[in-house]
Amino acid sequence: MKIRYSNEEDKTWIKDILLHDKNVREKLGLSGNNEDSIIKTGSWSATFIGCINKKRVCFITIEFAIRKDSVYITDLFVDKKYRKKGYAKKILDFALAYAKEDWAANQSHLFTIENEDMNLFISKYGFKKMGTYKNFIKRGNKELDQTLWVKKLK
Repeated sequence: MKIRYSNEEDKTWIKDILLHDKNVREKLGLSGNNEDSIIKTGSWSATFIGCINKKRVCFITIEFAIRKDSVYITDLFVDKKYRKKGYAKKILDFALAYAKEDWAANQSHLFTIENEDMNLFISKYGFKKMGTYKNFIKRGNKELDQTLWVKKLK
């Protein structure tokens, strides 16, 4: 898999995943159609795309928090056809190495919303569960918990 910076052509693909796929929107707790934060490529944020034979299969967005010398993983997505094949680990390795080398980040933060597959993956990756916000997001009549995970960057 080749990993590259996102570009203008990737915006539609990412927007379709985040804003138009009802299942993804519900899992992420998204509402409305806020397109302002779809692709972040400022000096303290970056979106990377993972491709196989020029086909986009995954992406990750990270943001740097200056006060805490930390990087926040705001999006991590792998196409269903390519899951459980190591692509999430590869793009996460790439993004965290970038954060450490280019931004001097010392730790990474990630929030999950009742997603057991993601929780299992990131705990195996070395993230430590720091706490859970009970009933953090309301979706219909259901209230969902949000969990904070942290990993020291070596």
